[in-house]
Amino acid sequence: MDQSTKIESLSEISQLILEYAKTIDAYYDENTSYKTVALIAAIFFLTLRLSPLKRKHDFDLDGFVHAFITGIGSAMCVYLDYFVAEELSGTSEPLGMMRCQKPLTNLHMILPAITLGYSICDIINGLTMNLPKEFLAHGVVTFAASALYCENQMQQFATHMLVMELSTILLTLCKVEIFGPLTQGIVQLSFALMFFLCRVLAAPYIWFQIISTYYKESLINNGEFCFASYMICMNFITGLFFHCLNSYWFYKIVRKIQKNLFGNMEIQDTKVE
Repeated sequence: MDQSTKIESLSEISQLILEYAKTIDAYYDENTSYKTVALIAAIFFLTLRLSPLKRKHDFDLDGFVHAFITGIGSAMCVYLDYFVAEELSGTSEPLGMMRCQKPLTNLHMILPAITLGYSICDIINGLTMNLPKEFLAHGVVTFAASALYCENQMQQFATHMLVMELSTILLTLCKVEIFGPLTQGIVQLSFALMFFLCRVLAAPYIWFQIISTYYKESLINNGEFCFASYMICMNFITGLFFHCLNSYWFYKIVRKIQKNLFGNMEIQDTKVE
């Protein structure tokens, strides 16, 4: 069965996602440098950061756009890899990743490069805004991990984890002043729920699947992989860092919800990038 026939046998949603991913091919291919993508992304997000919307309505426009692009894009990639990959390529994920199988779409490759560019804004926010030190650490680790994955052409390690950004879409709307109290309350509670689903449940599960698959595959191939061993070490360390940080942030969110129910504290007092 050829590739086109396999695609035609997929569900409608799978075909729609693949069709969307194909549009990326017009702007990104194997010859495109991730550094070019990251530079363009950095300039784009830094420009959005200076937008009047951010100053006038307290709307984190650059954070919203980044989260929207990478969060939804990552969700598409996760869906394809977990429900379509084996049918199209013959190898399930993340096993295909461990064998350096080419990702199903170029979208898998471009998202970490976009995050690499945006992480400059993250670092600037940590240095210039009155935020706890963990936000600066978040930006620095994001920059370092994204750069390492892109440099070693192992963007898939990062792409799946960017599903966490789905919660950030709602976070960036929590402080928009034009929303009324009722709308803000709904957005804030929706953010807390999405944070739990994406950052406390989904991301650790995906991370565990990558680590456990690496271990199982290492028993078969005697630890011989097509990528440097420090890549999985980096994945383990950065994953552990983000999961601990997300757990800490979720604890603070729950505390804010409790205080909001019995006092004047609001969820948006806790800023999570």
